[in-house]
Amino acid sequence: MKAKEYDQALKKLAMAVGLDATDAQNYVLRGKCFLKLGNYDLAIADLDKAVDYSPNDSRAYFLRAIANTKLNRNDSSVSDFEQAIYLNPKNASRTFDNALVRKNFQAAVNKLRSSVGFSAKESESKDKLEPEDYLFNDVGD
Repeated sequence: MKAKEYDQALKKLAMAVGLDATDAQNYVLRGKCFLKLGNYDLAIADLDKAVDYSPNDSRAYFLRAIANTKLNRNDSSVSDFEQAIYLNPKNASRTFDNALVRKNFQAAVNKLRSSVGFSAKESESKDKLEPEDYLFNDVGD
């Protein structure tokens, strides 16, 4: 995946899932791969399995939130972002930033802002980045 060879990564991850269908990490990585390829429904299906096998993995919720956002499923996305924040509070500002850059996401921004305690002044002072600049940096390959 680091080499951006997503088709090859999918093949290897399919073999990994075949060897151990209960390893949440395989589903997180394959979900991330599907997400990178724009296959959001497949990403969500794998991330659902990751959450089933490892309900405390903040990465699965974070990636699923992004996939739901891409499909304009904002309620699901907000719920997943909030769970990712709950499980890993140190990444709350990154999750909040991701919500900020999404179009048609004002309700999510307000909900996330209140859940992490950001003031308007704090959020205005942050540098604004494009999602591609940092979307997947905190999720292991």
